[in-house]
Amino acid sequence: MSVSNLHILLALCGLAPQVITEALYALHQENQLPDKMYILTTRQGRDACLSGLFAPEDGALGRFCTDYACAIDCSPEDILMCRREDRSGVNDILSAADHNAFLHLCMKQAQALTSNPDNRVSFLIAGGRKTMSACLSTAASCYGRTQDQLLHVLVSPGFEQNREFFYPPPKPRWINSFTNTNTPCRLNTDDAQIQLIRLPLVSLRRQLPDNPEENPPSPDELLHSICAVKNDLQVDMQTAEVSWQGKSVTLPPSIMALYVFFLRHKIQQPCQKGTCTTQCNQCFLHSSEILHQSTHIAEIYTQLRPKSNPNTSGIQQLDLENFNTYRCRLNRRLKQAFGTGAAKLLGIS
Repeated sequence: MSVSNLHILLALCGLAPQVITEALYALHQENQLPDKMYILTTRQGRDACLSGLFAPEDGALGRFCTDYACAIDCSPEDILMCRREDRSGVNDILSAADHNAFLHLCMKQAQALTSNPDNRVSFLIAGGRKTMSACLSTAASCYGRTQDQLLHVLVSPGFEQNREFFYPPPKPRWINSFTNTNTPCRLNTDDAQIQLIRLPLVSLRRQLPDNPEENPPSPDELLHSICAVKNDLQVDMQTAEVSWQGKSVTLPPSIMALYVFFLRHKIQQPCQKGTCTTQCNQCFLHSSEILHQSTHIAEIYTQLRPKSNPNTSGIQQLDLENFNTYRCRLNRRLKQAFGTGAAKLLGIS
C-alpha cells in the first residue's frame, strides 16, 4: 500500500490502554485493520500506554500483531501527549485550560491527517475521559470527510477495563474478574464480546475556510466563520470577480465568459431548485450543444471586453480542443481560490 493510500487510526487513551487493542481486534474481525496508528493522551495516559502496549518484552500491541499475524505502524513516538502553552505535559484533564489544550491537539491532528485526500482516518473515541471523547468528536466533525469514520467500542461486562484483558487471543485463557456484586470470579476470554460501533459523522469540512495546518482555529472560530459567510455563489461581471463563502477570485474575460454561460444555463434548469445530483441529466450539456451555442459565449465575452476586436480563434470561435483548455483553466482557478472541495461544487465537470 502506498504512503498516500493509508488507513489511519487516531485513538484516545486514558488509564486503560486495553481499549485500543480491543478496537484493533474488532477491526481485524472486519478485515479493516489500520496501517498506521496515532494515540492522543495525557502524561498519565502516555505512561499507561508505554507500560501496557509497548512494554519491551510483553507489550499488548506486539502480542496482538504476533497473535494475528499483522503489522501496524505505531511506536512510542506516535503517542501524542497533550501539552500546555509552555510545552509542559498535561497530567490529566482537570480544568478548562486542560480541556482547551486537549481540544487543540485533537483539532491539529485531525486537520493534518485529513489533509491528504487519498488517506482514510478512523477516529476512535472510546478511551479516556468523556471530555476527551467530546474533543475528538468535535475535531472529526470539523475535518472528517466521506471516507472517514467515527468509532466507539463496547466490551462485555467483566472484561471491560480488566487489567488482564486486552483482546481475545487465538488460544482462549482464563482471567480473574468480578461479578456485578463485586464477587471475585474467573472468565474465559473466549466469552468476551467486542462490538465496534460506527457513530454518525456529520462533517462541516466543506463549509470551513482554508486555514494553515500549523495553527488550526478553535471550534468557536470555525463555527463563527460558517455563520459569518454567505454560501451563495456570486458573480460580478463588471469586476470579473467570483465570490463564495467570503472568498473571491478575479477571472480573465475569456474564462469568465465561459463560466457565465454555464451559470446562466444552470439557473434556467428545473434542478436549480435543489434536486440536482451527480447523476442529474437535466442541466447536462453535450459538447456539441456547447459548440452550437458558442456565439452566446462570444457575446458574453464582448460584454466583458466591449473594445475587443472580433477574433477567429480562442473563446470567440470555440472548438472542442480550446473549450477543454478553457474549462481546465477555469476549474484550476476555482480550486486555487476556494479549495478542492469547493471546486468540485463550483467547477464545470
